[in-house]
Amino acid sequence: VTEPLFIEVLLAALGIAVNPPAVIAAILLVASSGRKALAFAGGWAFGLFIVGSIVMVAGDAFGQSGGSSVPMLVLKVAVGITLLGLAGMKWRSHRTSGDKELPGWMSRLYNISASRAFLAAALFAALNPKTIAFIAAGVLAILGASLTVETEWAALVAFVLLASLSVTAPVAFSVFAPRRSEEVLALAERWLGDNSALVAAAVLLVLGLVVLCSGAYG
Repeated sequence: VTEPLFIEVLLAALGIAVNPPAVIAAILLVASSGRKALAFAGGWAFGLFIVGSIVMVAGDAFGQSGGSSVPMLVLKVAVGITLLGLAGMKWRSHRTSGDKELPGWMSRLYNISASRAFLAAALFAALNPKTIAFIAAGVLAILGASLTVETEWAALVAFVLLASLSVTAPVAFSVFAPRRSEEVLALAERWLGDNSALVAAAVLLVLGLVVLCSGAYG
């Protein structure tokens, strides 16, 4: 994979990872039930993989793998513009309200079963516009790297695992260091609530510019 495409994939994964509701939900569930936390982390990764698979299959079906064809470039420009628009929205919401974007379903986390936690995470990953835009950017970069079909899918799995780290890491941390994790995860939750919108806006801006330039000058 060429360096620009590698950077696009990493930025897209980072953009997905900086998702306050998903990370905070995982932290809350860690304190409530390890089983529910594991289910939530699995559902989040599953949702990301499903969306990534749809984009991958669509790209392969249209014969866009490994090329700089006009449809691929137009799609990248569209994704880049979308990311820039989301960056602007995220920045405005951060300036006006601090962007405490916690979905209503998070208030019911303590009372749901593990299976519902899995489903809630999968749906939130698959239906979140910002996450979908990041996944599209990451998968388009993979499709533009002139890889074999098998390597493309392996790259998608690696992308999903990387993008899921912010959700899976707190769960793993609580398993291997339960005492230490309580203080660290509490600090992480507070920091995310205060700063994640600004970080997300920055990642959206940078990735949007990268993808837009890649499509415009590809």
